[in-house]
This record gives sequence, structure tokens and C-alpha cells, in this order.
Amino acid sequence: MSDRGHQVRTSLTASASSPPAPPSCGNSAQSRRQAERSCVTCHRRKVRCDKRLPCAACARGGRECKYEAGTDKPRRRRPRQTTIADVVSRVDDLERSMVNPSANISTPSSQRGALRPNSNTRRFPDAAQGTPLSNYASNAVESESANEVLVQNGPTSQYVDEGVISRMIEADRDRNSLLSSPQDGPPNPYDSSAFSLMGILSHPSAFKDEPLEVVSKTAGMKLWQIFEQNIDPFVKVVHVPTAEVQVFTAIHRPESASKDKMALLYAVYFAAVTSMDADDVVKMLGIDQVTALSRIRTQFQKALAEADAVEHPTVTLLQGLAIYLHIIPSWNSSRGSWILNGLALRLALSIGLHTDGSKLGLSPFEAEVRRRVWWHLYARDFRALEDHGINPQLHLPMSTTRLPLNIEDSDIWPDMTEPPVERQVFTRMTFQVVNTEVSHAFHKTLYPSDAVFEPGERMALRDEAFRRLHARLDPLFKSCQPVVPLQKFCLSIGSAIAHKMDLVTRQRVANLETPDDRDSFATEENLDAACTALEKNIEIWHDELMRPHKWSQRVHPQYFLVLYVLWHLCTRPDSPQADRAWEVVDAMFRVEQQRLTHAFGGRSLKRVVLERLRKKAEAVRTSVMADRNESKEAENPETMNEMRADDLNFDIGDLPNRGTMDDQFNSDWFDLPDGMAVPNWNTLVSDLRGNDFNYSVMF
Repeated sequence: MSDRGHQVRTSLTASASSPPAPPSCGNSAQSRRQAERSCVTCHRRKVRCDKRLPCAACARGGRECKYEAGTDKPRRRRPRQTTIADVVSRVDDLERSMVNPSANISTPSSQRGALRPNSNTRRFPDAAQGTPLSNYASNAVESESANEVLVQNGPTSQYVDEGVISRMIEADRDRNSLLSSPQDGPPNPYDSSAFSLMGILSHPSAFKDEPLEVVSKTAGMKLWQIFEQNIDPFVKVVHVPTAEVQVFTAIHRPESASKDKMALLYAVYFAAVTSMDADDVVKMLGIDQVTALSRIRTQFQKALAEADAVEHPTVTLLQGLAIYLHIIPSWNSSRGSWILNGLALRLALSIGLHTDGSKLGLSPFEAEVRRRVWWHLYARDFRALEDHGINPQLHLPMSTTRLPLNIEDSDIWPDMTEPPVERQVFTRMTFQVVNTEVSHAFHKTLYPSDAVFEPGERMALRDEAFRRLHARLDPLFKSCQPVVPLQKFCLSIGSAIAHKMDLVTRQRVANLETPDDRDSFATEENLDAACTALEKNIEIWHDELMRPHKWSQRVHPQYFLVLYVLWHLCTRPDSPQADRAWEVVDAMFRVEQQRLTHAFGGRSLKRVVLERLRKKAEAVRTSVMADRNESKEAENPETMNEMRADDLNFDIGDLPNRGTMDDQFNSDWFDLPDGMAVPNWNTLVSDLRGNDFNYSVMF
């Protein structure tokens, strides 16, 4: 083999040293070189280029014609000798591997372990590399592949690939009870059919007996005003001056209005009625809120069916669908709205909303409206991670659509020819801008494309992304006036969203880079940040001036932050901020209980997991308190002889009642057999290192 390798190298080297054959014709060689690529202008405009200088397309349009690399000619191909040298090097490597095969006996299996495919390696390329970062890569692969869990209960199943929730489910001995059918929940006073998502793709014949008018013209105009005040600033997908004309046209002449405009009209009605108090709905419409919503929902689905939404989507139709799918989780918190949001994204792709309108020759007005719709749907897709523990599957490299501008609706109009100038103060678009900017930073941090990172580089990328995010948003927050309800909501909730995602991305990137050191993330600084953000949510929830906007908090439960606080209390139960953290947790569970009074469809998997983690945290806290009492009594010689070990035993039923949702969830994750004592703190700490109570791996 050695002689053969020497002969191959000699032959290849001789070929490399021999001069190339001269071209038969200089013009032919030049033509071949020029035919390799288009000029920069033609490449950007996606038009045919004849590769001359100047090319015909640029000469005809009076444009500058140039090629890449700063020259008037395309870059030349890499010299042939470099390729030959690479081949010689490969022959040497092959020869060495054949001479000493025993040194690589274990390599194939280890490489397969490091390079095994899974659903997450496409998003984290560093986890799929078997290069000098093998240790780091293998840890990342194990960390990410361990995130995938399938919870099954009979024929029903739910997939989860969100790290913290996945690890908690893995540690649960009774994971099947986490998933339940809608019938397992408590009786709900609302008619669940009023908020069913099953009719979105119905045939028009299913609605032939439905009445045409369910809301009077007078009530319809009032509902539009309520929508403009309560909904529009948080679901900013329409341009109010132009949408108002469409809506009023549909109100006055519904029989002649286009079906996509009727879909927008009923989406507006549905959102407005949701934001109203139940008593006010009765006064305005003469029927109760649930009945009104049921009739409006039916008309919305009828309009979608008659518009043939799947085959003939329009921007107006997508605006109505975006509004409806944003509001419906206030009543139906199942996965259905997220799944249908995926359908809306596909419809948006089919009409090119993922490509910026400026590249499609559209006017500045049309381009800006399309940006609003696209980025709203895209940001909603990210809610699946917090609501259902499923990572978003749509990634930014496929989209060239710019982020929407922070402008007032009066800054754009259909006949404008120049793009508007963005404002640096609060506008009715600000809250939507916050959501899209945070989603964009979240994506760029956790799903970088085609990149391999050294240890520490990913965190540096995350820090830089959120530094730019805060620099972008801080001026907008500073311009908000806390005495104005809408601006106060944007200031409190918007800043809480930004800080929440800052915390979540730091935690997730830290897990990727140091998967064996998760305890280090349980810091007082992080706990303070989580509690502060939750306290802002609690304040807004109880603020009477915010009642018209409370629907928004019902749509956006704060599972991420509550999960972190509970995990911290399990990992650091003696934290100086433990009392504050427990007050926040108790308040958030009370808010959640109130939120559930509007929802139906059975228990959410994440809510059940949070309830069970709360019971664990309570048990840890009780054990810590018992251990402290034992230490104090041990320091007193008079009571030392009177202590008995069984005095510290207690039953899980003696845990203090913190207003948990046990009656609703019927959780028994930490129920102990009768007579079994909870161990003291030292024993519990040892158990925390085991498989059953290893809280450190949860975050």
C-alpha cells in the first residue's frame, strides 16, 4: 500500500507541476470566464445577464454595471494545483489509517453518536459537528435530543421539545396523567361549541341556513369603535383609515361586500365582544356574551368558506384570520389556534408575504401593511414554545420581509410614493413593534443558521442581540406616559416581555454551552428579574383602568417566568427572596385560576406540570423549615433530650393551602403513602442529586 501511495503521489505531483495546455483561442477563454456569473445588478434584480461589460440589461436601463470582488471581471476559479494538493493530503491520511487501523476501532460508533440526526440539529449546527469541538458538540446533542418527549394517554398524545418542561416530564413517574381529555376538567359554565375551531375549513353548504345579520348596523359601528380602542393597538395588522372604509361598507351592504371583507368584519366583531364586559354585551346586543360570540364565530367561518380561503387567500382575509386566531385563545387555550396559525402562515407564504414588498414592486403603503400581517403571524408562532412546549418550526432565513415600522397610521396612505420616516416615540404600533423585535432577537439567538460556535461564542452572540434589542426599545419605553392607560400597558407589559425573553434566552444558551452546570443559573439576580416581570403582570391584571385590555393577559399566560421561579425555589429554597417569590407564585396562580374561568377544553399540559412542580417546591420548603426548627431546638440543651425523630414526620396533606388548583387538576404528583415521613433536609438534598428529584436538570 505504501508503494502504491507513493506512486499515486508521484503521478499527481507530476501532473500538478506540468504547465496547463494553452487555450486555443483567447476570446474563447475570456468568454468562458465571463459566462461564470452575472453582474451584481442583474443578480440582485434576478434578471438575465449576458455577462458582458457593460451588460445589455444595465446599458438599456442606464445602470452601473460591475462584477464582484471589486473588478470588472468575475472572480476566477481556484487554481488547479490547490485541489491536487488536497488529494495528495487525503491519500496520506488514507495510508496512515490503513497502516494503523486499531487506533480507530472505536471511532465509527463515537462519530455516529456525535453526528446522529435529530429534530434539533438543523437549528443548532454546532451540535452536529464531530470536529475539534467534539466534547462540546456531543454535550449539546445529548442536551437537545433529551428535550424530545412524547406524552401518551390512550390514543391521545402530545409532543414536547422545550427543555425545562421535557426534563420535568421525564422525571415524572406518572406522566400519562399529565395528558387528559376535555371531559377531565371541571364543569365550565360556557358552551364549548361557541369557541370550537373545527369549522374554519367548512364547506359553504354547512352554513346555508344561517341568518345573514347577527349584529345590527348601529351595534356594528359601535363594535368597530371598541375594536379600534381595545384591540387594534395589540393586534396591529390593519391600517385603520382604509380598514374603516372596508368595514363600514360591509356593515351597510353586507350582501354586496366581498367575502374577505366580511371575514374581516366578523373578526372585528368577535374581538370587540371579547374585550367587553358581559353586562355591556347584553345591553348592546340584547343577548349574552357567549351566544353573541357563537353567532359571530359562525358568520366568520361562513365568510372564510365562501371566500375559499385556502385556494384564494388575500391580505384582507389574512388580516381577519390573524385577528380571530389572536383572540380565540382567550376562550380556547388548546393547540388548535397555534395549528391554525401555521395554516395562516402557509397562506401568507402562498401570496408572498415572506418577501418584502419593496422587492416585489409594491408601493410603500402595500409593503408596510404586508409587513404587519407577516410579522404578526410569525410572532404568534413563537407562542407555541411558552404555551405548549413546542419549538417554532418556521425559520427566518426563508424570509426577506423587513420588520414593521413604529409609525402612526396617519404616516402612510395608499398613494404615497416614498417610504415613511419611523418615529422614536410611542405610537399605536409600538406594542406590536416590541413583540416583533423580541421574536426576531429570540430567533437570531437560538436558531442561528449555518454556524458553528466555539464555547462562549453563542452567549456572546445572545448578549449582542439583546443589547441591540434594548437599545432599540428603551427609547420607546421612555416615551410612554404611565398615566395614560394604553401607554402604561405598553410600558409595563412590553418591558416585561423583553426582560422575560432576555432571561429565557440566557438560560437556554447557558444550558447548551454548560449542560452540566445548570445550578449556576439559579442566581438572586435572575430570580429578582423574574419576580419583577411577574409583579408587573399582576399589577396590570388588578388595575381597573386596564380592564378593556385584560383580554390580552388571558391570551398570554406567563408560564416561562412562573416555571423559573418554582424551579429556583426547588433548587435554592433558602433564597433571601424566597418569601417574595412565594407571594408572586401564589398571586400568579390566582390570576391563572381567574383566567381559566374563560377557558374550556380540558387541562393544559403545561398548567398541570406547573401545579405539580409547585407541590414539590412546597414540600421542599416545608422540609427546610422543619430542619431549621430542628437545628434551633438542638442548640437548646434543655430541649435536646426531649426531641424525637418522629416529631419531624408529617403527611403531605398537612401542607399549607396556597390556593392551588388541586380541585381542578386533581394532582397527585407528590402524594405519599399513609404513614410515610418526608425526609429531613440533609436527606432531601441527597435525594435531589438522584434521578427522582434532580431539580437542577430541569432548567
